[in-house]
Amino acid sequence: MLQESNDVLNSQCVPLVSNWYKKPVLVQTILWDNSNAVKQYMRLVGLNDFTVKDNGSVSINVKGSVINADIGEYIVKDENNEYYTCDVDTFEKAYVRFVGIGGAL
Repeated sequence: MLQESNDVLNSQCVPLVSNWYKKPVLVQTILWDNSNAVKQYMRLVGLNDFTVKDNGSVSINVKGSVINADIGEYIVKDENNEYYTCDVDTFEKAYVRFVGIGGAL
């Protein structure tokens, strides 16, 4: 039995332990700052259903879910058109700015 298991493992092309890179994904972002310019941009790209709280954070209704962003957090739209928020430290570790022709969220 053990020999059969080793034969199966040895015939595999991918080792049991291997290193992988995550595929690059282009995302679109808005840095939430509670400014009128950001609010207007959100409306322009279709994020119309949002509420700004007294502390400046925002709640956004997107596809039946609510996401919340504090001032200084990124609102991210991923490759599947899903939205989420990300704090600056995590964002800067995970993403690199794409310099090129951009598009709207």
